[in-house]
Amino acid sequence: ATICRDKDGNYLGASAVTIAGLADATSLEAHACSEALALARDLNVTHAMIASDCLQVVKDLNGRTFSSYSLVLDEIKESMNDFVKISFRYECREANLKAHAIAKAASAFSSGRRLWLGTLPNIACIAPALNLE
Repeated sequence: ATICRDKDGNYLGASAVTIAGLADATSLEAHACSEALALARDLNVTHAMIASDCLQVVKDLNGRTFSSYSLVLDEIKESMNDFVKISFRYECREANLKAHAIAKAASAFSSGRRLWLGTLPNIACIAPALNLE
């Protein structure tokens, strides 16, 4: 899941992608970074800083690596050409609890992409059976 905010911290949109059978945390985070770029494109954002709570993925995006998710990293690096300026940085999970909660809620859905524009999604409405607080 990803949340997009403007430079002043105002909410622009959120999205989540559910991929059946994918459970590797590092691969999931790489896919989340890819989804962040897709959301930024959907919102016509040209300058973005993408924060991830997975230091390994950030290091891999800022360097060269061969891993189980190298194809996703290659796709991200190619997508970076769609932007004027794009960067990736590490932030602890506590810095983005809402995106984590959306990801956890979306994991209960079938495969696919969900997009929320206008207002931040109400987690209780996304997956009311989950206790996310």
